Amino acid sequence: MRIEVSTRVEAPLAVVYAFYVQLDHLRYVSSARRLEWCPEQGRTVSEGVEHTVRIQQAGHHIDLQFRARRVDPRVGYELEFTSWPLRGAVHLHRLEALEGDEATRVTDVEEWRPPWYLRPIVDRKLESQHALFQEKLENAKRLIERVYEARGAASFTTGIHGDARAVGIDPIVTD
Repeated sequence: MRIEVSTRVEAPLAVVYAFYVQLDHLRYVSSARRLEWCPEQGRTVSEGVEHTVRIQQAGHHIDLQFRARRVDPRVGYELEFTSWPLRGAVHLHRLEALEGDEATRVTDVEEWRPPWYLRPIVDRKLESQHALFQEKLENAKRLIERVYEARGAASFTTGIHGDARAVGIDPIVTD
């Protein structure tokens, strides 16, 4: 299974990276149909460090562990899930500076080889999951661009929550 979504964000790569490397961003970009967040606020993606993300969808929730395999502020990061059922799945979060770093191309790629007994379920849900990933990306784009317009290069240097509140955006996940 492979899901790939991409968008152009009107902000420099450093600002986009500062947003995505902070796991609190998940609280703002989730779809109301699929809530996703890191239960420990203030966590930052760091190479070799394991984190937990909670996903709640269709009345069910699961905690998933992942570890950052590679982190590079110039190109993004690569995560590997370490817990069932996504063990071995890889999330690539690629960033590419565009037009002299006036904008950034953000590409998310999920690659997972589900166990044989889950493949029929995954195949049936692939299109809806793709739509959820695209929605997350568009939610992030809106937030990053609004904060960047208001704060410029200082965007997300002191966290996600204050910058989001300053532009009138509340988290989708509030637990």
